[in-house]
Amino acid sequence: MGEALAADPMSSAALGGIPEITIAWRDERYDLWCLSRPDQISFDGMTSDYKRMASQGRPFSERLIDHRITDLGIDMQMAFAAEGMKELTGHWPDAVGIVAQCTEAPYHPVLRSFEEEDLHLAMFRNKRARRTFRECLDSGNWWGPGQHVGSYRRPQWLHDRLVEEMNVETGVAAE
Repeated sequence: MGEALAADPMSSAALGGIPEITIAWRDERYDLWCLSRPDQISFDGMTSDYKRMASQGRPFSERLIDHRITDLGIDMQMAFAAEGMKELTGHWPDAVGIVAQCTEAPYHPVLRSFEEEDLHLAMFRNKRARRTFRECLDSGNWWGPGQHVGSYRRPQWLHDRLVEEMNVETGVAAE
């Protein structure tokens, strides 16, 4: 894996900064200490992380990587690092990304950058999480997964595809 990573110029550049810098700042609004530790920060303004990803029998692709970013909250992690950089230096990083590497041969590394809008959406989620953490800390009530009753929600893309397939199969004209 290391050889494949070192042979990829974009991955090497993205991970070529100062490794494992702890970023700490105080969130005055919620009176909390915040800590972030991206895998690297470079002098040219890039903050990045390295993620090993098993494909689990699926094609190792941008779609798989983006799915994992969403499912694992990696966008929130990277937005947290960017927010920390802004808090400490007064500057938002010029680039934020991850290098995702497949754990199966030939160990392809893929660089995925984050658009600023996506980082700001993730930052909104991070701030909401800090507010919830503060509320739980103050009240002593730590929510569990069963406290909120809700209905199953099929992903919209899957819903649309199934409705289309059903309409085609039953002869109903799609609108």
